[in-house]
Amino acid sequence: MRGIERGSAIWCLFLFFAALILSCLSGCAKKSSEKEILMWLVGSEKQAQKITELGRDFYKETGVKVRCEALSWGEAHSKYLTSVVGEVTPDIGTMGLTWGTEFGNLGAMVDLQKAFPADLKDIEDNIFPGLAESIRYKNSVYAVPFDISEYVMYYRIDIVGRPPRDWKELASLLADLNRDGKSMIIDWGGLGWIGYSPFLWQAGGDFYNKEKTAATLDTAAAETGMEFFTGLYKRYGVPKEEKPVEQGFKMGDYPIFISGNWKMKSLADVAPEINGKWGISPLPAGPTGKRTGFIGGRVMGVFSQSKLKDESWEFIKYLSRPAVQLKLYEATLESHDTYLPPNIKTWDILPMDAAFKEPLKAQAMDSKGPPSLLGWDDSTRFIDTAIQLIVLKGKDVKAALAGANDELNRRLRK
Repeated sequence: MRGIERGSAIWCLFLFFAALILSCLSGCAKKSSEKEILMWLVGSEKQAQKITELGRDFYKETGVKVRCEALSWGEAHSKYLTSVVGEVTPDIGTMGLTWGTEFGNLGAMVDLQKAFPADLKDIEDNIFPGLAESIRYKNSVYAVPFDISEYVMYYRIDIVGRPPRDWKELASLLADLNRDGKSMIIDWGGLGWIGYSPFLWQAGGDFYNKEKTAATLDTAAAETGMEFFTGLYKRYGVPKEEKPVEQGFKMGDYPIFISGNWKMKSLADVAPEINGKWGISPLPAGPTGKRTGFIGGRVMGVFSQSKLKDESWEFIKYLSRPAVQLKLYEATLESHDTYLPPNIKTWDILPMDAAFKEPLKAQAMDSKGPPSLLGWDDSTRFIDTAIQLIVLKGKDVKAALAGANDELNRRLRK
């Protein structure tokens, strides 16, 4: 009997270990078959960690894992190009607003218009109009907005009272401030094409015609916008060199300035003494009555080499949900990234003081981004040069714009 009992014990022990091994093998096999999306984020490590964290909720819904890695702005463009050539791209990439068109034209990005037309329409219908225009290249869309940053005017309530509503009021205010030795700063974009853009658009002009077949800087509207913009530097003492904006604003030397929305956070951090003494507003209206500002930000798209295209697109849709964008916004405040959500519906639940949210939303509704055009990033140097020739060398506005216009058209023909 003892022999039988001993044999049974050994047999049970064998079955136990066999089951354990099979269970392990089964688990390992299941684990190795799990899908995982790799996303590259141009931005901070903290935000990449937040996206990986949000990916855990996405995993519960779909069974697809997400891993997000951060890239610095300095290395991102070359790293993306290298990954395309080496066929080691991530599944999803966030990038500068104009890069989607550039990479898409190389065949590196999925054309979302062809692959997911219905979903894309839903996203386009709910983003700010200027962004929708900037992501569309001919009949293709290679990336959708991940977040936005926008121009806005800051003003000291205790010094200027209320912000100027149009160019005439701005010129009058600057003349008054100049008499007291004060002026205004144009911070983001300054003496360059970004600084000029709002004035061009507010005057009724644009960089190209609607079909993007010809530059339009030789028009009367472009000239009107440039005259007023460069006149701010030449006649009203707007600094030509970079200034410490927060310090100048705090001291009252520059009681108004134009910059990106991120200055709201830095002012609160750097100049708490003037909290409650400043506000923001949309830019002053030009001759058209429009207050059009500049809007930028990051976009996200699916790489053509991805083996998880459908799953990647589902994650992009997930990141576009208002509730998820709200979590991203709150996380950016902690990491001082201070980007804003591109989905208009998210703004209904955005936890922000109405005194700031309303002008930010109004400005975003009347903003435009860079033209969706191949070679735009390289072409901007001709506009920058024209502006600097006018302001620093006194070149005639019409002649400088004509020179830039010729160069832009030359680039179009290449």
